[in-house]
Amino acid sequence: MTRSPLVERELIVTSRGLKHDIDQAIGRDVVKALVELILNSDDSYRRLDATQSDDIRVIHIGVDRRRRTASTMTVQDEACGMTGEQLDVTLGKYGENTADVTARGFFGRGLKEAILGVGSGTVRSTTAGACVECTLAWSAEKPKYKRYPATKAKPNASGTEVVVLVGRDDADISIPLTDNLAESLERYFSLRDVMTNPLRRVVLKTAKSARDLGYAEPTATELLSVTQRVPGFEAEFHLTIKRADEALCSPAEEGALAPGGFLISSPKGILALTSFRYSHNPDAERLFGRVHCPYLDELILKNEPILKPTRDVEGLVWTHPFTRALKACVEEILR
Repeated sequence: MTRSPLVERELIVTSRGLKHDIDQAIGRDVVKALVELILNSDDSYRRLDATQSDDIRVIHIGVDRRRRTASTMTVQDEACGMTGEQLDVTLGKYGENTADVTARGFFGRGLKEAILGVGSGTVRSTTAGACVECTLAWSAEKPKYKRYPATKAKPNASGTEVVVLVGRDDADISIPLTDNLAESLERYFSLRDVMTNPLRRVVLKTAKSARDLGYAEPTATELLSVTQRVPGFEAEFHLTIKRADEALCSPAEEGALAPGGFLISSPKGILALTSFRYSHNPDAERLFGRVHCPYLDELILKNEPILKPTRDVEGLVWTHPFTRALKACVEEILR
C-alpha cells in the first residue's frame, strides 16, 4: 500500500535563518565585509589580467565616517562591469554558484553577505555604454533587491562601485579608526596575494587622507620548497617553509592578521591560515609559508564540504577525507 503525502513542496528558508547565515559569515564585521568586496574587485581584474597582464589595476576603498548619520564605505574597480541581467544573478540571488573557475566566488554569497552583514548597499556597474544601479537592503526583517532602469554611461567607461551604508537596526556596527582599518586590511590573511601583487594598487581614502596599502612578509630564510603527492589521492601540493629572523605570532594568537603560520591556497585564492598542530610549539614560532594545492578548487567546484561558511582564519574543514590527508602529510614534513 502506497501513501500520498499531505504536503509536498520545496523547503522554505526563513529570513531569520538567512540572517543567521549572513551573521555567521561576516560576523557584523566591517573589515570582513571589506575583504569580500576587495576580493570581488580582484576577481574582476583577474579576468582582465588574462589578456592585458601588464597593466596596474587600482582598487579604490573609500570610508566616510559619520557620528550622527550612517557611515559609508565604498569599494570601486575599473574592470569589465556587469549588465542588469548579470546583477540580477550576482546580487539578486543567494546561494547560486556565480563564479567562474578562476574566481574566488563563494557559492554566489560573498557580495550579498558583505552588504547585508553590516547594513545595506547600492551597486553601480558600467559596461557596454550603460550604467545599471541595484540596491540590497533589509526591509521588515527581509532582504530586498531592487534594480533600476539603466542610464547612459560615458564612452569606454567600465567597472563596478559598491557603496555600503553601515548600520543595522538589530546591531551596533561601526567602522574602525583609519590606522586600525588600514593595518587590518594590509595584514588580513586572504588579502595577502592582493596586497603583494605588483599589478594591483589598493588605495584607502578618507576625508582627510589617502594611502596605498600593502603587505611585506617577515624577513626570512627559505628552508624548503617541495612538491609532493597527497597519499591516497591523485593530487599534489607545493609546500614552502620559511624561517623568520624573529619569532612570529601564530594564527592561534593573532587570528587572521597573524604573520606566522601557513597560508593554504589554490588557484582561486587563499582559503585558510594555520599552524596545524604546532600553534603553541616554541620550535615552530619562526616558521611560516604556504601550502598550494590546485585540487582544492576541484573539490570546491564539486560542492564538496571543505570550506567553512564562516570564512574565518581556519577556513577549511579538516575532517574531509582529502583535507585530513593533506594536513597529515604537511604535519609530517613539519615534524
